[in-house]
Amino acid sequence: MKADRLDDLKSSGYVILLSGCQDNQTSGDTSRGGIFTTSFYTLVNSADCGDWSIEQILDQAIKDALKKKNTQNPNMSSSCKLDVKMKFKDFVGA
Repeated sequence: MKADRLDDLKSSGYVILLSGCQDNQTSGDTSRGGIFTTSFYTLVNSADCGDWSIEQILDQAIKDALKKKNTQNPNMSSSCKLDVKMKFKDFVGA
């Protein structure tokens, strides 16, 4: 599809970006992937956070990453309004 302006491009999907660091930083790595990504992945796959909100999961993943002497600042961007108080399992449809 060709658009004359960027505003003319529309999508029915949502885009949410989680990044282990800000644009001016280098993301820290572990043997299994990025520090923040590994913390986030481990957390959402644990049974302990089943009723946690998106905000709680992100906060805990950041805290877990910081325990590893990490100085990066994780970043989240969204193409839509996102209610971070929503339960994560409802957001992902689990």
